[in-house]
Amino acid sequence: MAQAIFGALVTGFGSAILLGWLVGAVLWIVFGAKENARRSANVVLQHFQDYWREREQARLALTQGADSDRVGAKLRSYRIADEADEVLFGSELA
Repeated sequence: MAQAIFGALVTGFGSAILLGWLVGAVLWIVFGAKENARRSANVVLQHFQDYWREREQARLALTQGADSDRVGAKLRSYRIADEADEVLFGSELA
């Protein structure tokens, strides 16, 4: 009887450790994915703000008589961020 109780305690303890590890791993994955999504969204927003600033400067330049071909070429040269995460976010993800 004591051996059965001890076996049940050891089994319960082992199951609790494995279940806790599994729950912890799931939470780590979920929160890690949310943090990566937040960082990606911030990068996209920053690039959009930069683009919008360039666009507003181009609009003002056109109203002041700048050459429309040069202004258009500058706006067309604006590049969307397509680098790897290590480049965008730095070495903290590595």
